[in-house]
Amino acid sequence: MKIVKTYVIPNKVKELLENYSFTNSFNRILGNPKDVIEPEEKRDYQLIIENSQNDRKTYVGTYDRYSLPTDWGDFIKDITNIISQEDEEEIFKSSVYNKRLRRKGEYIICGVFFEGGYKEYNYLTDDESIQVGDEVEIPVGVDNHVVKAKIADVNYYYKEEAPYPIEKTKKILRKV
Repeated sequence: MKIVKTYVIPNKVKELLENYSFTNSFNRILGNPKDVIEPEEKRDYQLIIENSQNDRKTYVGTYDRYSLPTDWGDFIKDITNIISQEDEEEIFKSSVYNKRLRRKGEYIICGVFFEGGYKEYNYLTDDESIQVGDEVEIPVGVDNHVVKAKIADVNYYYKEEAPYPIEKTKKILRKV
């Protein structure tokens, strides 16, 4: 499934856009490696910048770390400082634009904390939508009783780099 969103940038950002050097800042896009696994919910972007001289530049790609211009984070911080909204749109969230896509052969391993716990435990998942802060149900102990935990981090590892043997790592059952 492909998600396409259009954002109209408010007038109060106009001055920032007029003074921003898009030709220098936005021409560096690294691009994802050829072996990334396309997520089911793919976020594409099309950014059209037009200045007062009617010069128009269009940027397109997937909305993730390596398909956005390398200066995207700085650009979004500048806009966020101007807008200062309480409820930020997805376009302004670093957890979205800084996310890299999983590569072939990589496993998704999440660090979880139990309520009131202090130690982080690793669990596998196939759910690409799991994010830091999500609550999940996981099997615990030798009897695999189900408890709730909170996602502390989400990382991608090849089997040989995993923090715990993949064969022995339990799987997240579901998001709560």
